Amino acid sequence: MEDNAKSGFRLVFKSVKSATWYKDLAKKAVWFHLILEVAHEQRQVTFGGARIALERGQMVTSAASLADACGVSEDQARRALDYFEQDGAITRATKRGAHGYTIVTLRNFDAYQRGFNRSFSADLESGNVA
Repeated sequence: MEDNAKSGFRLVFKSVKSATWYKDLAKKAVWFHLILEVAHEQRQVTFGGARIALERGQMVTSAASLADACGVSEDQARRALDYFEQDGAITRATKRGAHGYTIVTLRNFDAYQRGFNRSFSADLESGNVA
């Protein structure tokens, strides 16, 4: 528990189990990876040699890096992103070329993550949460 508390946490509602894509392992892997990896605040990252500014709820990736991180094929990663974009869950901005990348934005990140209570975070870090 101690290591988990140090690396942060994200809320995931149990109702996600009723989503039409939930039994698709590739989509599930991509979705949970996105939730866990998007920025929790503004930050600068380096990806493929480019310096990129990210806002809260965004991450930079490519089909190849997403596939590798999720244990799926590049085609499955692309199809999952296509699905979530068509569903309205994400938006994408892509820079094409030899050092291309995609910035993925979770559209409702704040709506689901902003409800954290500072005392809950403190309790979690101190181990007082059952």
